[in-house]
Amino acid sequence: MLKDQLIGRDDYQKLKVTMFDDIDTFLKGNQSKEQLLKRAKNSLTKVKGIPLDTEDREFVAETYYDISNRCDVNIRDMLNKWLYDF
Repeated sequence: MLKDQLIGRDDYQKLKVTMFDDIDTFLKGNQSKEQLLKRAKNSLTKVKGIPLDTEDREFVAETYYDISNRCDVNIRDMLNKWLYDF
């Protein structure tokens, strides 16, 4: 992404920090399902404006889907809306 100059350094940092923080938070397992849902929604809103190509957006969605499944938190509809904007 950054190497190919698809996004700027600031956007790359925002995406990286947001995703790593969320992965850590989800996998620690010390928050309620409601808190995790709210966190996912806030994070996806935060990174929505980053100009990602289709493959990168799909990677983000797959990562969030995987970590949410591990915590038994259903964010499928949220991810579809974020990924396909419907």
